[in-house]
Amino acid sequence: DVRSHEVEQIIAALKDADKEFEYEIYEEFPGGHRFDRLDTRQARALRLKIYDFLNTRLNPPRPFTTLAELNQASYFQP
Repeated sequence: DVRSHEVEQIIAALKDADKEFEYEIYEEFPGGHRFDRLDTRQARALRLKIYDFLNTRLNPPRPFTTLAELNQASYFQP
């Protein structure tokens, strides 16, 4: 979660160092820079996507797999 000019510098540095990485850039996402809030369905879906990415690398004991599980664990209730 960084500003676009910052992410461009990070991407360039990672490429220069021949590092393997993944990234996504969201243009005009509701909430702007803080698009990962849980107050919209789109934001919650993105949060679940981020958790999914981390699950494949960190192997948590009880990963979230649905928006309902994420909602239940959060303070936000749709």
